[in-house]
Amino acid sequence: MNRFQRFKVLTFLVSVLIMFSLIQSTFAKYKTEAVGTTNMSIARWKIVVNEQDIMSNQYITNTLTPFFSGNSHVADGVIAPNAVGYFDLLIDCSEVDVSFDYTISSEINETSSVDDLKIIGYTVDGGPIIDVDGSLEDITETILFDDTDKTRNIRVFVTWDDSENRTMDNAADTLAALSQENAKLDININFTQLTD
Repeated sequence: MNRFQRFKVLTFLVSVLIMFSLIQSTFAKYKTEAVGTTNMSIARWKIVVNEQDIMSNQYITNTLTPFFSGNSHVADGVIAPNAVGYFDLLIDCSEVDVSFDYTISSEINETSSVDDLKIIGYTVDGGPIIDVDGSLEDITETILFDDTDKTRNIRVFVTWDDSENRTMDNAADTLAALSQENAKLDININFTQLTD
């Protein structure tokens, strides 16, 4: 191959390289990458019942204090047949950022010395007494996240039923009193977030 032919081949190769370079830059794609982290506040879920945070302790037995006023025939602070007393459930949801339902139910504890415990009514925030026949049949309310008042005072009235509908007779009542075992009522409060 002579010089002229080598020059032609070399010129051709240089032209192809230049052309390839121009074509590549014409069809090149831009690629850039950015990385970041989003910071999202998590909704609060702090529910306090009778001044106890139920997330740290789900058993509020020690905060349920029944009150029996007594009368001329029954001492203060004790339950007896036909005595009526109450206990309060103070629910504070002011540090909750979501809407939710709460449900309250009751049943006689299986180790209770008195089988004739009966819920006879309840009030919400000092309102009128809502009559109940026997147990709390699911007190339910929805509290919305933007409600201005997220506290509730629910007062539950309880008695030792001594009517003709009772399950314990007078002898069983006497045995319960002699046993010195407590009358026990289980209260269950369920809180469930609304999702739509």
